[in-house]
Amino acid sequence: MFANQLPRDVHAILKQLVDQPDIAEALAKAGLDRRDAVREVGRDPAVLARAAAAYEPIDNLRRRAEAHREARPSPWLAGERLPTGQRVLGTSAGVITAFVIVTIFEAGSLLPVPIGPAVSLALMIAWGAVVGPHVPPPVRDLARWYAVRLRLWLAPAAQWPRSRRELRDHVLEPELLGWIGGRLTPPFDTTIRLRDSAGLMRPAGTGPLVPTPATAACAREINRGMPAAIGVSGSRGSGKSTIVARAVGNEFTAADRAPVLGILIAAPVRYDARDFILNMHAAACRAVSDLLAAPDGGPRSESFRLWYRRARVYSFHARVWFWFRALVRIVVLLCVAAVVLVAPVGWQGGVAGSVVAIRTLVHEFGADPSGFAGGHKWQIGVLVIVAGMVSWTAVTRVLWPPLVLVWSVLWGVLGRGFRFRLSPGRAALRAVTRAHLRRIRFLQTRTTGWSGKLTPAGVELAPSRAVANAEQPLTYPEVVERFREYLRLVGDVLVSSEGISSIVVAIDELDRIADPAEAQHFLNDVKSVFGVNHCVFLVSVSEDAFSSFERRGMPVRDAFDSSFTSVIHVDPFTLAESQRWLAYRAMGIPTPFVWLCHCLSGGLPRELGRVALALHDLHRENSGLGELAAAIVDVDVQSKRRAFLHAARGLPVDEDGSRALIAYLHGSTDARAMYGNVTAMRRPLDAVVATRSERLCNEIVCYVLFCHTLLWLFTDYVDPGLGTPGDQGELSEVEVLADVRRQMGIDTAVSLRALTGFRVRSGIEPAGL
Repeated sequence: MFANQLPRDVHAILKQLVDQPDIAEALAKAGLDRRDAVREVGRDPAVLARAAAAYEPIDNLRRRAEAHREARPSPWLAGERLPTGQRVLGTSAGVITAFVIVTIFEAGSLLPVPIGPAVSLALMIAWGAVVGPHVPPPVRDLARWYAVRLRLWLAPAAQWPRSRRELRDHVLEPELLGWIGGRLTPPFDTTIRLRDSAGLMRPAGTGPLVPTPATAACAREINRGMPAAIGVSGSRGSGKSTIVARAVGNEFTAADRAPVLGILIAAPVRYDARDFILNMHAAACRAVSDLLAAPDGGPRSESFRLWYRRARVYSFHARVWFWFRALVRIVVLLCVAAVVLVAPVGWQGGVAGSVVAIRTLVHEFGADPSGFAGGHKWQIGVLVIVAGMVSWTAVTRVLWPPLVLVWSVLWGVLGRGFRFRLSPGRAALRAVTRAHLRRIRFLQTRTTGWSGKLTPAGVELAPSRAVANAEQPLTYPEVVERFREYLRLVGDVLVSSEGISSIVVAIDELDRIADPAEAQHFLNDVKSVFGVNHCVFLVSVSEDAFSSFERRGMPVRDAFDSSFTSVIHVDPFTLAESQRWLAYRAMGIPTPFVWLCHCLSGGLPRELGRVALALHDLHRENSGLGELAAAIVDVDVQSKRRAFLHAARGLPVDEDGSRALIAYLHGSTDARAMYGNVTAMRRPLDAVVATRSERLCNEIVCYVLFCHTLLWLFTDYVDPGLGTPGDQGELSEVEVLADVRRQMGIDTAVSLRALTGFRVRSGIEPAGL
């Protein structure tokens, strides 16, 4: 039923999206046809790959249903002919069981409606408990097979709404906005008016990926199908972690390949090689356990499992309390109805008299309904309202929760056979995985010895065997070898059964290790697990590692160039890529505002996300380019000013310039005030920087000049050629400023020299200042 559901859903959702007012308006402004948008986005291979990842749970269930259908057991062995006595006994048992079932239902129909079905169900359960243990095992296996087949037939229908919602919100809508943004020429306007800016609040690492050479290279390596160790290099904030996480999450897996088994591990700042390999081994065990235990769901942490068990208990308590309150409400409503009926005749005779009065009124209503209604109009009205409230409460609060509970129990019973009856190879792999995880967590020891005591008769000795099963902890080479053996086993079992296409082990944030020598030691220790069949290792590394790899073949050799089969360099966004990144989150951002965001972020996706968040917070009160640029720069200046002030207070008191820096930062409250006081702090570009205060002074001067340059350029009269490259291939002025912003975090002197030259060429300041 769901085999060809994905293409139909993609087409249907895209047709719904292009009819939305904001998207339809953007298509009309760009002169794009809705049918072209649906056709091109729906046929894009990258979109189809992400859509397939969203529908992966349904696809897993469908593949397992097909495998389960092919594994249909036979009630008897092929070609086996039972003896006549056993055939007669089996036929008689079936006839007797059918007769008992019919008798139970007939007997139950003679009882009142609430009691009859309950008695019939109880008798059926009792009969099943008596007959069940005597059913031949092949027949029980066949019955269990049908139960599992029913669950697998129903499971995709239960998963489909969630997957469809994820496909719409996280795949197709952002991709459609990006497609429109790539073809829509942004207006050159100095006033910003965004119809929907909520997407600007989305974190930088979420949403669709902007296609870059790095993403294409990562997809090529993941789908190569060969064991590899790949380094992912780039500056901080360039998106290395996002690419690594997306690779683990199957976003780079080709549509014609099975999904990968992703394992993501963060590199520690301080580490022990043996402990880190054990951590990787445990993470791999947990990923395999999640895959085998819940193939239709994502990974589940231990905290989530504990929360889920506790939540089920508390949910049961809440349902019981909910049901009890509904019963109390019904009782109260019935008491109200009784009071309404008895009120005209009074309360003579107490409770017994009231019951007699109510019975008399009921008989009167049965004998002459129209006459009774004519004499008791207001009572009839109140009783109708009370009857409606009782009926609604009974259906929604009394009858419905037990039905939901029964359905949950049946679903769990049907799912139990599916969860715990894997193929023999997968069942054995699950047992091995549990054994490995238990071995990692607990250290077993085995001890033997002698025990004795001193008595008047002499010394008594007796051997003792305190078998506590103690083993010596594994050495580091043994830990590495066991991890490699386990990865090989997982690859052989799961890849051969077409459950996965490969194993992707990602080690993220290796660039957090500040000392390059320590990072090389870490990589030397870890690279011993590389080279396992069906395994691809992704390691995010610093730019020093990329430089070392690119110098391979030279006389200088280190751990980086000897560890990786290839290194992918993640460059910062170009201006076009930043524009597309912003178009994924909000349509209609004018071109000058895109330039401003690109300059402030330096093309780094992480910084671009922060600038986009500031744009979202400030654009409603500051719609003009000049005032919005001043507002965003002032927000950034305040945070940087606090950071500079903290650094200045950490300088030695007797160092030249430290007190002047603190006084300058205290006296400057915004970007213009800081620029007005920065002239006295500027030093010649070729001056030697010797002290910490001089280095900090240079950083402050470079940052203040950069902010002043932005405020000078991004006004309501911005130059339309600011983002146009030169005729000889020179970078545009926007790209030059973005490069200056990136260099400020690497080399202040280089950044200050480039910024000064830009300001001179642009006429912001005279030469030689």
